[in-house]
Amino acid sequence: IGDRVRVKHSVVTPRWGWGMETYASRGVISGVDADGKLRIKFAWREGRLWVGDPADVEFDSDVS
Repeated sequence: IGDRVRVKHSVVTPRWGWGMETYASRGVISGVDADGKLRIKFAWREGRLWVGDPADVEFDSDVS
């Protein structure tokens, strides 16, 4: 929790869909469900967390 992540460029379609996110989107892991789903906070989602498969995301090494 708290790690900055992004969708891997090798992922064609994330397991639970793109929503409004793109490869350029950067987010912060806000939680992990019991089944392993990641809850990721993107600034423009305003309270609605994006659901991500851990296999679909990677740590964001371009943190500024």
